[in-house]
Amino acid sequence: MTWILDSFQGPLALSLIVFLDWWAVWFALGRSFLPTIIMVLSADGILLLVAWGVSTLVETGADPGVLDWTLAISGAILLKAGILRLWMLKLLPRWKWNRYDLVLVAGSTALGLALSAWTGS
Repeated sequence: MTWILDSFQGPLALSLIVFLDWWAVWFALGRSFLPTIIMVLSADGILLLVAWGVSTLVETGADPGVLDWTLAISGAILLKAGILRLWMLKLLPRWKWNRYDLVLVAGSTALGLALSAWTGS
């Protein structure tokens, strides 16, 4: 699992993830440029801190398996969706996730992690 998280921390991977997330949040949540940037950078920043913390605590030399990918992607999606929900509730108190918006954000997160692992290899 650390290989996935370590590759997530590279500059090319971070650029890809921030771009994908920015597009997904802008498209799904309908915010203007500056609020979208703030929402994405805070969500990705917290996700990066968690990834860094997990990768320093867990040291395994094994290649990532299906369980590792599942845990990394689902954890990232849950964390990012929770942070974005907090932002949206601050902006619109009665806001709820639409199913297709959540799928779009989850897809951008999964794609971003997959691309970061691919560029890190």
